[in-house]
Amino acid sequence: MEIRNFGGVNSLIQKNIQQWLMLCQHNCNNNAANIFTQRIFTGIKRRAEETMDTPAAIRTRVLQQIPTPILANFPSKNATKKLVKRVRKEIEAPPPIPATIEELEIPEPYRRYRRNVDEDEKFLLFDSGLYDGQQRFVLMFSIFEFITLHSPGC
Repeated sequence: MEIRNFGGVNSLIQKNIQQWLMLCQHNCNNNAANIFTQRIFTGIKRRAEETMDTPAAIRTRVLQQIPTPILANFPSKNATKKLVKRVRKEIEAPPPIPATIEELEIPEPYRRYRRNVDEDEKFLLFDSGLYDGQQRFVLMFSIFEFITLHSPGC
């Protein structure tokens, strides 16, 4: 049985592709509008990371700072909403699902409720761990505002 080496053919194909790319005309749109649009996208992503504003609020703030010629390149409402959700999902990726109930551990960021970057409060009020040595947990979740609004006599 004969073993053939196609490494030379592969490198020849890569060399031909590189030569073809050098000979072809490129029609990339490197204009100022595209560069400014990329800066806008970066600003939207940064604001989505730093604040808990709604996508509509982020879009409104960004739209106030955009020159009129750039508006044609600005993303739609749905595209902005998806962009903000995607950025926030990357930041706050959920922890892996535990294989057994004994492995369940609620991370600190999930024990707190964050209104914005500077303001948060305790959300997980009580965690019993394993209850009576059995595979049961007692967890109490609430925010302070809900407790004060719905407590009798307050």
